[in-house]
Amino acid sequence: MCVDKMDPEGKEFAVKAKVVVNCTGVHADEVRKMDKPDAGKRIVPSRGTHLMFKKGMLKDNHGILVPQTKDGHSLFISNYFGHPMVGTTSNNFCEATH
Repeated sequence: MCVDKMDPEGKEFAVKAKVVVNCTGVHADEVRKMDKPDAGKRIVPSRGTHLMFKKGMLKDNHGILVPQTKDGHSLFISNYFGHPMVGTTSNNFCEATH
């Protein structure tokens, strides 16, 4: 049974589904553990930098990926609504915040 948290009375209701998709990002492991407390860790959060550039500098169907730079980071360039977005996943979030 599910509980409607938006309803002031907290009504319960049944939900039928063939597939459930966990789209909770860095919190996905926490949600998985609600169903299976002994579930192993799958997600390692990271932090990155993303820069947007002038629209049209990169063809719509093009992108670039550098899997590992000299300093060990990954780098990508992809189109985001026509604007080239250059990004890197530069830090392990857990290490960067402690």
